[in-house]
Amino acid sequence: MKNRHVEIYSRFCDLVVNNYRKSREVKFYASLLNLTPKHLNKVIRAATGGLSPGEWIEQYVTAQAKRLIEIGATSTLQETAYLLGFSEPTSFYRYFKRVAGMTAKQYRDSNQFK
Repeated sequence: MKNRHVEIYSRFCDLVVNNYRKSREVKFYASLLNLTPKHLNKVIRAATGGLSPGEWIEQYVTAQAKRLIEIGATSTLQETAYLLGFSEPTSFYRYFKRVAGMTAKQYRDSNQFK
């Protein structure tokens, strides 16, 4: 991988970590990096072995959601949704189920992290 691609990938990761509560849109991060979404897609896919920027963002946000649920950072899933920057809990519920393959409640109620 080219050095420039490594630099872009690294900056993209840092931007997602620092801004995922603000935006989960690829075009937001492409704009911050002064790239087109298409070029960002090419660079991130090359760096990750095929994972798109959108998929990378989804995996990161879902990992953060799981971590918050696992450590009991919030008393309700609604609070978790707001903490992650979702404007409506129902948006978070749909997002989590689509990416994680189970509902946030099912994840919370499971014994996989107890």
